[in-house]
Amino acid sequence: MGGRIINLENISGLELDGLKRDNVLVIVPVGILEYHAHHLPYGTDYYINSYVTKMVAQNLLTKNKLLDILLYPDIPLGVFGIENLSISKFPTAGSFVIEPSTMKNILIELIEKFIQFKFKNFIIISFHGAPEHCRTLNEACDQFENNYVVNVLPLLNYLWFPLFFGGKLINKIELKTGRRFSKIERNALLHFVHAEIVETSVMLYLYPDLVDPKYKSLEPVIFGYEEMFEKIKELDQWQGYVGDPAPASKDIGKGVLDTVIEECSSIILKYLKDKKYIKKLKRYPEGL
Repeated sequence: MGGRIINLENISGLELDGLKRDNVLVIVPVGILEYHAHHLPYGTDYYINSYVTKMVAQNLLTKNKLLDILLYPDIPLGVFGIENLSISKFPTAGSFVIEPSTMKNILIELIEKFIQFKFKNFIIISFHGAPEHCRTLNEACDQFENNYVVNVLPLLNYLWFPLFFGGKLINKIELKTGRRFSKIERNALLHFVHAEIVETSVMLYLYPDLVDPKYKSLEPVIFGYEEMFEKIKELDQWQGYVGDPAPASKDIGKGVLDTVIEECSSIILKYLKDKKYIKKLKRYPEGL
């Protein structure tokens, strides 16, 4: 049939069996419940990831009517919480993370079950950019590529470099907002790490009631990547954010989401058309 978004939890085994495997794209969303400073909720990555997943699925169907997209329920797990940058400052609260080996095994066992049922094309979407987490996703995907005739793509790992480093997507985000960014906003967007302008803006757009307005008075915590790990340990009152949350706004949040969804959809469509395309892109965190 094609052109459908199918939530796995809502269909029967008979309906699953009736899907034409060559036309089905299985999307597995992997969120995390991570400490996001004092102004954002644990579910920040989880909520953003869930929204991006659903919107990417909808966007794909506007471009390819032959696809059926099978959505697995959101998995609230991940590797490495931000507090690990200075663990002594968080003795009684932190992220709900699991070991890399556990995360890898969960993904492998889950996708192997789909492979047993003859599904072939898989996308893992995870809006959690910790290098340890992304490396784990890469290792799981590589194991499938090496052992099965299937396609498994850790989608956002091909987007983190232009988002994290050099601000390559800032102009696109600015265009989505329909206005010029101030110098303060642009500088803040150049330092997308954790609970800063990007994540705070996105949560202001998606769930404003979950954002503590005290973010407006927070001072920047900005370091180069190489020095960040040592410098954060030297901070006396570190709340668990890296970057500058204060200039955050709803329109920047919407601009970020629209850009991420557009870029993700483009990568998937090009990948489905030509699997070799992905080799042209730099995969995070390789080469970091």
